[in-house]
Amino acid sequence: HPPHHASVVLDAQLDVDAVDAHLFEALQPLQPFGEGNRTPTFAIRANLHRAQATRDGAHLQLQLRGPNSQAPRKGIAFRRGPEAADFAAGFDLDTAAELTRNEWNGSVNIELMVRELRLPQPLGVGDEHGAAEATPLLVRRGCSDAAQRLDPFAAELFAQLNHSLATAAGQPLELCLDEGVRREFRRFIASVPSVAELRSAYVARRKGIGPDPSADPASKAGRIERALFELGLTDEHQAARPAVKISPFASASFRGAHSRAVLLQNLQLAFDTLSDEAFATALVSMAEPTGGPITG
Repeated sequence: HPPHHASVVLDAQLDVDAVDAHLFEALQPLQPFGEGNRTPTFAIRANLHRAQATRDGAHLQLQLRGPNSQAPRKGIAFRRGPEAADFAAGFDLDTAAELTRNEWNGSVNIELMVRELRLPQPLGVGDEHGAAEATPLLVRRGCSDAAQRLDPFAAELFAQLNHSLATAAGQPLELCLDEGVRREFRRFIASVPSVAELRSAYVARRKGIGPDPSADPASKAGRIERALFELGLTDEHQAARPAVKISPFASASFRGAHSRAVLLQNLQLAFDTLSDEAFATALVSMAEPTGGPITG
């Protein structure tokens, strides 16, 4: 088994599929990094596609996949080369990683600088030194009929959580993410268009290619048409208007759908990867930002 390593203070959980150039650029205004302003470090749980030592055997090269990865995400763990045989392809890994920009032969890739890695274990909550904090389990994972349940699809989930905490008289609240709920999560997330899909649809309208008139408004095609109209890029007949420079997030429906998708993804990440105490703290801190950082 891989050896035990020291705790690392993590700034956020991250899906490996969310690692891209846009995220890397969004972090740059936080610079300069250094003492008192450390480089953001993310908890990333991903499937190991490949692990091998560098030629000199000193460092560990990794290729990691998420559930929707089109290609593996590269990473490197310095001074961990001797552990290459400890990590088998096909198994999940917990990593504590920073995002780095790698340029090689004219190609630019966003890769992971892995500070720590291990086989999956629940992530805990601690102070800046990684010491665990005692947290009352105000929210727990479960699907019991007797408990007061939180609705993960509620439009104002954290307002509901805050109200329920104030009125629950010390009784824990439960969040149930059974397979039926997860299936609905996947269905909703799959219905949210990307910026590239929005752009492609507008180009198609400019070429006179119309939308599917039978598209459900809650489908991806329906969301695209509503966003294009809200952005002023199509008229009431879904014909293209002249192009204007505007952020796609100026569309209230596009912005709201993306926010909801991120919330559902983060709820599932927290549900699947955090310890009981960390899970309770994470949800309570979203309603009332008093929780500590995540540590792994």
